[in-house]
Amino acid sequence: ISSDGKRMVTCGVRHVKFWSLESLGTDRPTTLAARPGIMAACDQSKFVDVTFGVGQQAGNVYAITSDGTLCCFDDGRVMEMWVEVVKS
Repeated sequence: ISSDGKRMVTCGVRHVKFWSLESLGTDRPTTLAARPGIMAACDQSKFVDVTFGVGQQAGNVYAITSDGTLCCFDDGRVMEMWVEVVKS
């Protein structure tokens, strides 16, 4: 859940999903809307954990795959960077 409490992100097999509360108007209920992450790589991966950035990086979301790829999504849900994480 984001620091402002208005967004949430989930992950799993071949997906990172961005959730937000959307108001449909003053006389209509607020809905929970889901949109997929836009991936340049790792689209066949199993994502095992995800978190929002903090401070200056609060708009970013970081996700890691089961094979050790760390991915960064920007505030538009686009995967802008990824790096292989290796154990030393």
